[in-house]
Formats: sequence, structure tokens, C-alpha cells
Amino acid sequence: MKLTYSQSETAAKSYVPVALGNGDLSFQIDGGGAMEQREYCGMTPDVVRAGLRYDHPQFPLISFGAFRQELPGDPAITGFLQEFDPGTGLCHCRTDYADGSRLDTTVFCHLQRNLIVIRKKRSAAEHPGFRFLYRIAPSRLQVRSAGMALEYEVESFQPVRGKISFHPESAVEVPARADVREIALDCPSGELTLKIAFDDEARGAAENQSAEELEQSSRQAWAEFYRESRLPRLSGRLAEAARMAEYHLRISSTRFSMPVGLYHGHWEGRYFAFDEYFMLRGLLASGHFALAKKIVDFRFAALPAACARYFLYFGNQGKAARFVWESIEEAGVEGSPPGHWLDHIFHMAHVALGAFDYCRATQDDEYLRRCGYPLLSACANFYLEQAVTPDGERLVIGKCADLERLGQARFNPFMTSCGAIATMERAAETAERLGVDPEQRIQWRRTAAALRESLPRDNGRYLPCPDAEPGSSIALLSGLYPYGTLSAEDPAQRQAAEDYFAREQEFGNMYPEGKSLCSWYANWKTLTLERLGRRAEARELLEQIAAETGCFRETFEILETGKHPYFTTAEGIFLEAICRIVPEAGHPELKL
Repeated sequence: MKLTYSQSETAAKSYVPVALGNGDLSFQIDGGGAMEQREYCGMTPDVVRAGLRYDHPQFPLISFGAFRQELPGDPAITGFLQEFDPGTGLCHCRTDYADGSRLDTTVFCHLQRNLIVIRKKRSAAEHPGFRFLYRIAPSRLQVRSAGMALEYEVESFQPVRGKISFHPESAVEVPARADVREIALDCPSGELTLKIAFDDEARGAAENQSAEELEQSSRQAWAEFYRESRLPRLSGRLAEAARMAEYHLRISSTRFSMPVGLYHGHWEGRYFAFDEYFMLRGLLASGHFALAKKIVDFRFAALPAACARYFLYFGNQGKAARFVWESIEEAGVEGSPPGHWLDHIFHMAHVALGAFDYCRATQDDEYLRRCGYPLLSACANFYLEQAVTPDGERLVIGKCADLERLGQARFNPFMTSCGAIATMERAAETAERLGVDPEQRIQWRRTAAALRESLPRDNGRYLPCPDAEPGSSIALLSGLYPYGTLSAEDPAQRQAAEDYFAREQEFGNMYPEGKSLCSWYANWKTLTLERLGRRAEARELLEQIAAETGCFRETFEILETGKHPYFTTAEGIFLEAICRIVPEAGHPELKL
């Protein structure tokens, strides 16, 4: 499957350079076959690596540079045709210039090596030569030249040192170095084949394998990834958007977990337990169990720090956990800037339910006992011990931030309550299955039942919170999806869903901007419609979602405003929706 986009002098508002990567390296290629330093929908092309950060309070990703080319006379680009194949990770650009010349560029990131391979050929020019430049912009990264390499060092909370090496296969000339932060290669023949390696393993591969051999092994790795896929047979825009989502989830799966995007503009590649859950469900539904497991492993590795965050005082530690809101790779370190989002507690439900769903999908009882149940019980105990509070004769969830558009902390919030109910009930179910904690599971079930009875409601419908208007938050769908706390036959839940559907143009974006339904929420709606038995409407909405993607069928958080293209949260829920709503004979649905 090849996706193409052609553009003349002025790029469309939604044009964003193609995203390439392998889960460690991440970068973007523009229509000129380069990484020109301009902003596209909040993204400026840059090479970053998972887990390598500055020790700034919000721990931004270190910038490892970008490449471009210089043509004699600096002719303007008059148009380009960009072609991308998510099945192989290859990007091809045909760029036309005002002097009548054309530059063809092919770029890929090796899926299993931290290698970028670039091929360039300039034609229809009297003097076809050009200069290739790779430059690391001024920053806290200390850079020095070392032959055909750039060595770097940054003093961070974990010191980062390394080398970016350049391995040309074609004849090049190396001009006198004008900047220690830059590698320049002159290509007098108008052709360049170059391998750029970012670590010792990649350097070994670059020295011992040709660009062609590296392309073949990367293609094989992509083929192995897609052989796992459980996606049904699709066609048209739906097939293209699904493949692009599947591709991008793979290149966003770091050795730690999965951020909402491995880019500066996407919260600096930090990890949200809330968002991870939607990605995990999409990965499970589409058959990528190993990628889903990394998410659960990441949270389990951080469990001791989360328990200490909840309570650790003079050596005494409780049995509950509170995970930070925006995680970095260092367990227990809060990466978020100050804001009312720090008062969220619903992400504890997503840690717990992600572990539960993974273990249910794989039927791995050993992993359930060793990792799944400790996460479930610790998160259930958090709600039990810190979040649940008496309100007269009722039990409710006390004040906390629910979905951010509801504003500051709210009392008895619907979505947080549904997540807490689901967490305690799944913890009790798991404890019973494992034959452990008999008294604890009774307490979880009683508390969950009490919370269900006290969910905020008025006039036969649930409300986002007691003082909110009917239909004013997508949180009202959460009793059905993703938590399954309430029955589709519950009249108050059905009415709450209808209230939201009627007002989705007002409250259908993550932020109070625009007048449409963002892709994440639209997919949330499809899965709610499916649970309400309205599959035809859900399928129609899926087609609409696929049609409202970017130039390369990439998913935006909010396409209407050009915010956050390549948004993994929406990609995950999109894949789950496809697997649930587009059935295929002989291809059983995974129970989630």
C-alpha cells in the first residue's frame, strides 16, 4: 500500500512531513526529501531518541539534529510528490525546482537498527552536484567533530554521551568543516547513498552491510510485524487509515512503553497511563500482544515507586499505589508541568484495567499472579483508601479532576467513579480466580456496588458530575466504554449517551476550541454505539473518521485545528473499533 501526496508551492494546512522511526529513533521527512526547520501543525522535523532527555523540570527530549541539502543557486521548490509505504517504512520524494532540476530521495529508518538510510539523485541539471548537510542546532548538547562523525555529550540526570557516524557508499567530497556541529558532504555526481548510525550496533551494521542489504532486512522485519495483524480485510480510505495507525503505533512503541507520540510537540514523548490504555486495547485487538505487554511491564516496573508515592514514611509503606500523571522513563518522577490535570486519579484505573485486559487476552495466569494482580490490587486499594469518601449514607468519589474540560476538581465525577468501580470489581474477580485476599475482595465488591448506586444523576439520566449540565462531557459514555461498568440496558446510561450525542458539536474536542468531533472522541462514540447495538451507525462513523485524516492518512488529535498529528491514543482506539465493528468470517473477535 503506497500513500501519495503532491503539493506545489504552498502546502495544505494539514500537510505534515512523513513520520519515520523504529521505537527508539524518531524523525520526519518533508516533501523536499529533507528535514527543513519549519513548523507543520506544531511539529518541526527533528531526530529524537526515546528516553534521552535533558534534566529540565519537564524533561524535554534531546534534539539530535536534522538534515537537508543545498543546491547550486539555491533554486526554489516548485512542487513535490511524496510517496510513503507504511508496509515497508520507505518514503520517496520527487522534488522539482525552479531551475528545472529534479531531486529524487528515498529514506527509511531500519526497524531493528538505529540507522537512517538515504538515497538521493539529482537530474535534469547542467551541473548535478549538491551538498548534503546534517546539523545539530545550538543547545545544551555539547558536540565535537570526529572525522565522519559527530560526538555529543550532555550532562543530564543520566549523562548522555554518544556518536552519530556517517557512512557514504557513493563518491563524496568532504569540504573544510565550518561548524563542529555539522557534517557536510559534497556530491559532485548528483548522487548520494548514505547510512547514518546512532549507536555501536548500528555502526557495525553500517560498516558491514550495504544499503540494499539493510533495506531488505528492514523490509523483512516489517513483514514479520504485519504477519501478527488481526485486522479484518478493509478497503479504500478505511484500509489506508488503519494501516497508517498500525504502522505508527509500531514506530511509537519504545523499549519502555508508548507515548502519545515520540516528538517534541507531543508532550515531549512522555507517557500517560490514561492514553496507554486505549493504545493497549488497540494493540490487543489487532494482534500485537508483545507491544501491549511492554505497556503493562512499564507500569509494573514503576509499581514500587507508585506505592512510595502513595505512602512511604519512616520505612512504612502502604498496599496502595498512585502513579504520576505524566511519566518519564525514571519511575516515580512526575514529568508534567503544574496544572489541574495533576488532580486526575482516573489513570489508576487504566493501569489496573490494562493489566487485566492483557492477562485476559493472553490467558497467562503466571503473569496475572506475578504482575497483573499486584497492579490491580494496588490501584483498587488506592481508590478504596484515598478516593472513596462518605457523603451522608452514601459512598462517593471525592473531589478530583475528571476530564479536563470539566475544569477544576469535581465532587462525585461520573467517569472517575466508573473507572474506580471497574477497577475494584476486576480486582475482586482476579483475587477470587487466584484464591487470594478473601476479605479484601468482599470490601472491593461492596464499595463498588455502593459507588454504582451513588453515580450522579438527575431526571432519569447520569450527569458528568452533580453540578454539570446534561450531555456536557464525553465522560458520560464511559459507563459503557471503556469501563463496561453499566449495562447497555440501563435507561439512565442510554439517556446520558443521547444527551452527549446531541451536544457533541459543543463538547466534542479535547479542548474548548473548534466545532467538530475529534478523532479520539469519534472513535469512543463508535464503540459506544456498538455496545448500544447500533452497529450500522458505528460503521458509518468509522468511515467518516477515516476520511478525516491527514495527507498520509495520519490521525490528528484535532484535525480541524491542526493539533497533534500522528496521535497514538486515537490510533489505538481506531484499531479496536475496526476490529469490533468490521467483522470478518473465520476471524474471531478478541474479547476485551
